[in-house]
Amino acid sequence: DILRRVTGADPIVDRSARTATAPTSGGVAGLAAVANALAEAGHEVEDLSLRQPTLDEVFLTLTGLPMDADTDPDSDSDLRRTPQEANR
Repeated sequence: DILRRVTGADPIVDRSARTATAPTSGGVAGLAAVANALAEAGHEVEDLSLRQPTLDEVFLTLTGLPMDADTDPDSDSDLRRTPQEANR
């Protein structure tokens, strides 16, 4: 709940690995806000880091499709068209 409240995104939680991951557009300030919120709630944090998203994560966020998604070549999807074709 803390990560969701601070980042505005649903975190990915892996209880067995004791990890939680959430995107933030706040950079270091966003990371500091998460650290402060966790400390105020009494949670001890072993490791807290900030990283750039992978190309797969960016593609999925922008298109809603994984990079390796099979798409129907006969479909009329804007994803399969050039920008010029999509604007027609």
